[in-house]
Amino acid sequence: MQTDNSTLPASFESTEPRVKQFITKKFKIEFADQVNDDTDFFAEGLIDSYGFLELVKWLEGEFKIRFEDEELFAGNLNTAKNITQTIVKKINS
Repeated sequence: MQTDNSTLPASFESTEPRVKQFITKKFKIEFADQVNDDTDFFAEGLIDSYGFLELVKWLEGEFKIRFEDEELFAGNLNTAKNITQTIVKKINS
């Protein structure tokens, strides 16, 4: 059962594991020495444009948020750290 997080404040610590778990499972990306919270998934060729669409769809469904077009192309969703910070900011605003 999925919990509605729309009324709960989000924290980096509670959001990051969910984001990383999805990325690991969906894109087979293991967070270790070579890939860390600041690795740019797109610059490194780990996620392509189709994967980006899947990521956005999952984030919007999982966290019950919607991205504006400008948010999608502002470097907000290129690393695990940026994704988590963006989600926390959107939920808490």
